[in-house]
Amino acid sequence: MAPRRKVRRPAKNKNGIPVFREDTDFSLYFRDVPSRSVPVGDPTAARRVSKSVSEDFQVLLEESLAGKTAEMLLGEKCDRRLNDGDMTPEQTIRQYPPPQEELDLHGKTAREAIESTRRFVETSRYRGKRTLLVIVGKGLHSEGRAVLPDVVEAELARLRQSGRILAHRWERGARRKSGAIIVYLNPM
Repeated sequence: MAPRRKVRRPAKNKNGIPVFREDTDFSLYFRDVPSRSVPVGDPTAARRVSKSVSEDFQVLLEESLAGKTAEMLLGEKCDRRLNDGDMTPEQTIRQYPPPQEELDLHGKTAREAIESTRRFVETSRYRGKRTLLVIVGKGLHSEGRAVLPDVVEAELARLRQSGRILAHRWERGARRKSGAIIVYLNPM
């Protein structure tokens, strides 16, 4: 009787998960194309397959980009349709997420609040945020009349005229009920 050949399997840890060597190319294990399987432990074969895969990727990339303008590619990247001009601002706002970042202006002067609001809107637009919450307070602890709601709302109106903001509204629908403004940004 001939001795049995011992099949060599990858080592496993105490949880039964295979343990790989440091030089293992994991991309080989996550391929959809079974014809390119590479024997474990053959680094030259792995390099050959890796090179052909990168060439295939380049061909696929060129095919997918053929005939597309930069505007079309940016529209896809920003997850926008090119026909969004047909939507009203209300329809567009319904697609916006809940506030992604917030700015608390409690304790600031009017000038500081205006500058902070302008800077906050610009940096949030740059970061790709769509919806913001600006907390101005109700003015319950102010001496006299609340100043921040007026100046911040006026600054947001200026930013809307410049095209940086799509719209803004008071969080609870009315200024006297709310101490925060929700801001909907236009994408860059």
